[in-house]
Amino acid sequence: MIALSFASRLRRGQDVLVILRELEGFNPPRQEESLEYFQNFLDALVDTNNTETQLMDEYRSLVAERKSLFYKGPDSITRLFSGLKYAAAWQYGHESIEFKLLDTIWGRMINSTTVSVPTSDVQLLKRRSREEIPKNLTQQ
Repeated sequence: MIALSFASRLRRGQDVLVILRELEGFNPPRQEESLEYFQNFLDALVDTNNTETQLMDEYRSLVAERKSLFYKGPDSITRLFSGLKYAAAWQYGHESIEFKLLDTIWGRMINSTTVSVPTSDVQLLKRRSREEIPKNLTQQ
């Protein structure tokens, strides 16, 4: 079995339309099989594919921005937290419980990996959070 991308399947559909237009006397009995219907369907697929591409580009840029805010930027949380940790060390000492607590949190934050939550779980959490909101707050 050959694995095809959505774009290559779309291209094959467009090729089929070109071939069908070249056939003399091709007139399917049902409206759903007409060339105009198939052309409209392919146009809708192209629009959907373009929208998906645009959304994926936006998503990638937002992920890069989020990484910058966390790791790389001048105002990133890692730089801010590092300064806070050493300010606590200066104020309370390197052997203090306050510094050790912050140092432990820092180590866990830096050495951890990001976990992706499956989409179905995110939707379930959103649904549950909506159910937990009191009715009088949602009916405004």
